Amino acid sequence: MQNTISVNDWIQTIESEYLTTFVKDGGSSVKFAIAPDRLRAEFCNAMEQCCRELDYVVVRLDAAETRFHMPQDIFFGMARQVDWRQLARRLIIRIASEAGYPVDRIRPEAPGNIFKAIGDVSSVEAQTVLMELRPAMENLIFRSRNMGKDFRVAMFQLCLRENTGEAGEYAAQPLLDWLTGENTKPKPGWDVHLPDGGNRA
Repeated sequence: MQNTISVNDWIQTIESEYLTTFVKDGGSSVKFAIAPDRLRAEFCNAMEQCCRELDYVVVRLDAAETRFHMPQDIFFGMARQVDWRQLARRLIIRIASEAGYPVDRIRPEAPGNIFKAIGDVSSVEAQTVLMELRPAMENLIFRSRNMGKDFRVAMFQLCLRENTGEAGEYAAQPLLDWLTGENTKPKPGWDVHLPDGGNRA
């Protein structure tokens, strides 16, 4: 006879042993759960609710729709479900808070230039805010050895390109297209400016 555990007990174990401790502290882990068809939807919904309450990003992949033997398909399948702009803006707000800017009323989902929104509260120009936050962004993102170089460059540029005006085309759309597999080649004439002054076409 196989040993089984209820959905609630499994979720509580994962939450206490991993999500609120190990994963929160920067760890990573892969866990497998085998559930009968009648419980699969309940399990997935409970897991998603638990993760969202802990402020984690949640993505779902179905083997019937994603070629799991192709790593790039797994990545692109997850990437298309992530709001990359909001993640970049949340990170900028966090860095600004650590730098002493009052950001309690600034929402990452709000439209407009996030650096201007941060600066307006303190009567500081957006460009000044960007210049003050840039060293911390470089250290936290671009120089992080926990991410691949191309990914670090992309994340760093996503943050920099939030320093745009209200109108006009979103400056980092080619980056989002690359991240989500819509376009695997850089847009002609599009250069990524690295912190050390070099360029990557």
